Amino acid sequence: MAGKKVNISYDAEEDILHFFSGEKVQDSVEFDNFVFDISFDGRIVGWQINNASKFLSSVYGTRISKEYLASIKEAYMSNIHSREMVFVRVTYFVEINKTKVEKELMSNMPELVVA
Repeated sequence: MAGKKVNISYDAEEDILHFFSGEKVQDSVEFDNFVFDISFDGRIVGWQINNASKFLSSVYGTRISKEYLASIKEAYMSNIHSREMVFVRVTYFVEINKTKVEKELMSNMPELVVA
């Protein structure tokens, strides 16, 4: 697994999943169903997913419950820069049938927002 270990919070009432490094944030940028936290050196250090159960259900093609999201306890985040885009990848772990399962999420945003 690549990336820096990050914190996870999940608000079941609002259905908001947030992966964050705990580093100081210079700015937050809303992009589609996401809010990205940008550090002072231009890295994405937080990724908030609004309507997380609905969004992840569409990504994985199966129903993702709020209980599933609340059970995420370990995650790692990395940034990948291309010429025109910045990608953020989160690898997280969830227990399914008493087995630790690795899952991955990736999203992108225009480079000009981060620069």
